[in-house]
Amino acid sequence: ALHPVLVHHKGHGDALLVGFPGLPHTCWPPQATLNNSLQADCLSRLLTHLSETGEIQRPTPGRRHAFFVGFGNGACALARFMASAAFPDEKIGACDYVEAAAAAVIINGFFACEGPVRRSISTLMKVFVRGSHEERLEAIVATLFSTKIHNAEGRDLVLRNFWSTRSDLTLDEDFQARGFSVVGLCAMLRGAIAHQDVRPHLSSISVPLVLLQSASNRFVPPERAPEDLAASRSDVEHFSATAAEAVASEDRRGAHVIYLDAGHEILQERATYLAILLSEILCAGLPSLSTMGFAQGRQTTILNGVENRVTLASNLFGALQTEILHEQRAPADENRPSEPVIYDASVTDENDDSLRSEKVA
Repeated sequence: ALHPVLVHHKGHGDALLVGFPGLPHTCWPPQATLNNSLQADCLSRLLTHLSETGEIQRPTPGRRHAFFVGFGNGACALARFMASAAFPDEKIGACDYVEAAAAAVIINGFFACEGPVRRSISTLMKVFVRGSHEERLEAIVATLFSTKIHNAEGRDLVLRNFWSTRSDLTLDEDFQARGFSVVGLCAMLRGAIAHQDVRPHLSSISVPLVLLQSASNRFVPPERAPEDLAASRSDVEHFSATAAEAVASEDRRGAHVIYLDAGHEILQERATYLAILLSEILCAGLPSLSTMGFAQGRQTTILNGVENRVTLASNLFGALQTEILHEQRAPADENRPSEPVIYDASVTDENDDSLRSEKVA
C-alpha cells in the first residue's frame, strides 16, 4: 500500500517503517508489557537515535515536515506518542518530532482497549494460544477482512495475499525458526489489553489528525475513535471538510474523519485508495510536492446534509479504480446516519449526478 507513495515521492524525504516489539526480528524483556506507553517510548528513542546518527533528517525548529501513520494497534501507540505533552515527566515528552509533525493519520485506530475491542483481542488470544493452525487462519479471515472481499476473492486468495506482504511472519510455535511466532503475537495482544487510555489526553494533541475508519470493520468499531475524538474537541470548527484542508489549516487541532467500505485490513482491501489519500496529505502539508500521477478526477455531492465524495483515481500501475468513501465534517454531528452509508459508483452512470446509496452489510 505504501510502495506507490514512496516511489512517487522518492527523493523528497526519508521514510521510516517501524515494527514495535513483538513483530519479526524484535526482542523485549520477558516481564515487559508491550502496551502503547512502552511502544511510544520505543518510537521516541528510535527517532532520537536515528536523528543523532544522521540516518534521518533532524527536526527543524518552526518547520513541520514529519508525517506519522499508525494502523490498528500501532495507531493507539501513535496517539499515545502524539499526546506526549500530557506527560511532561516522561522522556518521550522531549521528542522534537512531535513538534515537527505536520499531520498524523490514524487508520482503524482506537484510543482505549475496552468493550468490543477488548473482547475481540481476548478472543484472538484464546484462539492463538489454544486453537489449531486452521482455527488460527479462520480467526484471521473472520476478524481482519470484510465479507465483501472474502466473497469476491475467496479465502485462499485473501490469505495468500495477506501472507505475501508479511515478511518472516508465521503462526508456527517455533519462536527461534523465523524470529516471530504466536509468542510475539500473544505478547502484543496482551500488551494491547493493557493499553493506557489515551482519551483523557486527546485534547493535548496539537497535530492535525486524519482518521480513516473501515465501515465494515469486525475488529474495531468504526465509530468509536471518531466519537472519542469529537468528545475531546467539542468545537465543530476543528473538523474540516477534507483531509487536505485539515492538514493545510493553521489550526493545529484540526481533524477529518473518513469512513471507507472495507474490513480492518484496509492496506490489503483498499491499497490504491490509501496510497492516494496519503499522497494528498503529504502534498497538503508540503505544497512543493506534486500529486500528478495519482488524482484523475473528483466529483463531490451533498446528500442528507453529509458530504460524500466519489473519487475516481488511478494507481501508478495504470489500473483505473473507483473508491467510495463517506466523509463527515464532525463525528458528533446529530445528522450523521446511525450506520455509515457507502455510495456505490458501480450503479451510477458517470454522466448522471444522482447517486443511489447502499447501507453497509
